[in-house]
Amino acid sequence: MQEPPAPILKGPIPSEHLTLQETFNGLAERCKNTANNPHTKRKLDDVSKRLEALYDKLREQKMSNPILEGLHEIAQACQDRDYPRGLMAHTRLISSGSFSEISTFMPGLKSLMQIATQLRV
Repeated sequence: MQEPPAPILKGPIPSEHLTLQETFNGLAERCKNTANNPHTKRKLDDVSKRLEALYDKLREQKMSNPILEGLHEIAQACQDRDYPRGLMAHTRLISSGSFSEISTFMPGLKSLMQIATQLRV
């Protein structure tokens, strides 16, 4: 019988970007606590996986400054519960041309803000 694989220990997210994790995880948690619809809950599970991809990139410190600035702008909009502003910042980031850098997690951020808007959290 095989032993289960050991959990992968991940390094810390750089302190200047911890606010991103706190903001996005907090918003996802509020949405999960409010959502009653199984479809929405499945979407939020996908959002969580995509956020983990974002946090891995932050740990690797492999994102350009314009992307990081855009992410902080989205986080600030989420903190202010100004999701339309967050979605506009999201659109600017996607059209910035760094698609390969952000394609794993940006759909998750968009879903998160759309769900938060629907649930009014």
